[in-house]
Amino acid sequence: LAKTVAADFNKHFFNAANMTYDEPGRNCKEYLSPQTTISLAAELGVIPPEHEEKVIQTLVDDIASHDWHLNCGIVGIKYLLPTLSKAGRGDVALMIMQARTPPSYIYMVEQGATTVRTAPFSARC
Repeated sequence: LAKTVAADFNKHFFNAANMTYDEPGRNCKEYLSPQTTISLAAELGVIPPEHEEKVIQTLVDDIASHDWHLNCGIVGIKYLLPTLSKAGRGDVALMIMQARTPPSYIYMVEQGATTVRTAPFSARC
C-alpha cells in the first residue's frame, strides 16, 4: 500500500523535468514553495532514490535564490530543517536559522511573533 501511495503521490506532484514537487492547477497565490513541497516529500520518504540528490539540490537552490531565507510557512518549516540535516546540508539549515533579516525565524522570534510570515510566493510568477 505504501508503495502504491508513494507512486501515486509522485505521479501527481513530482516534476521530473525541474527536479521538484509542485501542485498542478494552482495559481501563484495558492502555490506552496519548493521549501515546503520538497521537504514534505522527503519527510514522507517518497522521493525516488535515483532523483534524491538532484531534488535536494533544487531545494538548496531555492533557498539560495531567497538569499538563504525562509520561503515557507509553519507547515514547511517543520520539515525543512530536518530534511536539510538528513541530506547532509546542515550548513544550509544553519544559515537559515542564523538569518536575522526578514523573512527569517530569528527575526520573527526577536519581534515577539508566534508564527513565521514569509514573502509572497507570487514573486516567482
